[in-house]
Amino acid sequence: MRQNETQRTIESRIAVETTGDSYWRKSEIESEIVSIHSITIREYDMEGEHYFDVYVRHDSDWSIYTDSGFERAISDAIGHEVRWSEQGMQEDGMAHLEA
Repeated sequence: MRQNETQRTIESRIAVETTGDSYWRKSEIESEIVSIHSITIREYDMEGEHYFDVYVRHDSDWSIYTDSGFERAISDAIGHEVRWSEQGMQEDGMAHLEA
């Protein structure tokens, strides 16, 4: 059961330049500009652990997953270091990261 859950959304129109090092795109694209529409940060406690989930609405597909430039730009945008979560949490237009 989740406790102490908070959520905030940052509506934004920032542009993020990927580094092109995504495992899923290395042979296709060196880098690209991805537009970020919003960033939702959800924090909660569950079973004695604190969770920090970040959902990023963007205009690219799921294959930006693992791109270090995207990960770094989102960390900078929210002022908290985050990393990519599992591949199954990624969708076209929606990235999931966590701390």
